Amino acid sequence: MPLLKHNSPLFRHLTTRKPPLHSCRLYFSSSMYNDFTHKFKHVYNSRSELPKPSVVKDWKKELNDFDYLVLRQQGTERAGTGKYCSHDQEGVYKCKACKTPLFTSEGKFPCSCGWPSFFEPVNDDAITYIEDKSHGMSRIETICSSCHSHLGHIFPDGPSDKGGRRYCINSVCLEFEKKNL
Repeated sequence: MPLLKHNSPLFRHLTTRKPPLHSCRLYFSSSMYNDFTHKFKHVYNSRSELPKPSVVKDWKKELNDFDYLVLRQQGTERAGTGKYCSHDQEGVYKCKACKTPLFTSEGKFPCSCGWPSFFEPVNDDAITYIEDKSHGMSRIETICSSCHSHLGHIFPDGPSDKGGRRYCINSVCLEFEKKNL
C-alpha cells in the first residue's frame, strides 16, 4: 500500500489546518505550558525518551494511508471532519491501531473546536504525554501508551468542574465499541 507523499496535493488537502469552528486556544503561552505540565506524572521531552511500546506491528501493513499518516507520523485530520465529533453513544473509545481502551463516553463532552474532546482517559496509564514544540507552538502531544500511536493534544481549557483538561483527539485514531445494555 503506497504512502502519501508529504508534497502531494492529497497530503496537503488532508492535513491543511483550517481555523477551528469556534475560537479556542490551540497552544500554550510559556507560563501556562509550565504550569500545566506539572499536573502530569511525566511529560517526555521527545519520542526518543519513550520506553519501548508493548505493542509492535508492521503499521504500514495494518493501517490505511491516512490512518498511518495520523497515527504513526503525527498528522491530523481537518477540523470538523471526524466521525466522532458529535458522537454521543455510550461505550468505549479504543486506539484504532492496537485496540487499547483510551476513553469512555462518560468522559466525552461537546466542544466546538472540531475534534472529539474528552476530560479524562479511561485510566492514568492509557495515555503518554510528550512535549510538542512544533509549528512554533508549545503543546502536549497525547499518544497511546501501548503502541505509541499519535492521538492528538491536551489543553487546559476543558470543563473546570472536571479538572480543566481537554483531550483533543483525532477521530481517525479511535475505534468505538458500543456499550452492551
